[in-house]
Amino acid sequence: MIGCSGSGKTTVARKIAADFGLEVHELDFIAWDRGGDGSLLPYETRLEIARELASQDGWIVEGIYLGWTTPLMERADVIVWMDVPMRVALWRVFWRHVKAELRRDNRFPGWRRLFRFMKMVADQYRNRSTTFDPPDVPIGPESIKRELEPFQSRVVKGSGGEVVERVNAALNGD
Repeated sequence: MIGCSGSGKTTVARKIAADFGLEVHELDFIAWDRGGDGSLLPYETRLEIARELASQDGWIVEGIYLGWTTPLMERADVIVWMDVPMRVALWRVFWRHVKAELRRDNRFPGWRRLFRFMKMVADQYRNRSTTFDPPDVPIGPESIKRELEPFQSRVVKGSGGEVVERVNAALNGD
């Protein structure tokens, strides 16, 4: 499950996982050093984690990451590209933040932080993201399109419920 931030990856991944009894692996929790300084893990470490996940049976991964996730794409039965307009993604990011603030469980509290993140999301959609250094995590519609080219026969592109229906049909052999 690939797409820019706010495209609906997590929501759709959870729905498909529930339909098939699969576990969802959020790549945000794999790519970053949660126990240390919070930095992006080295490329080789992320690649090894991707290979390990790909060797397992029955999984769903979701995230904005490409490049080091190639072993997952090579093994995936279906690759879902969540593709929504930038305005939709920005609204979802904003509303998700507001709801988390109201519940008082926001992992990324603060309005300044939200607006910096929204700028980063807009940059992703404009293919101008400079978030990652070195840029071994290509994100943005043009990068996604380029990286998914070798896997086109297994790519389902869209958004929301229609993607869930198409993925369920593909996985059920319909």
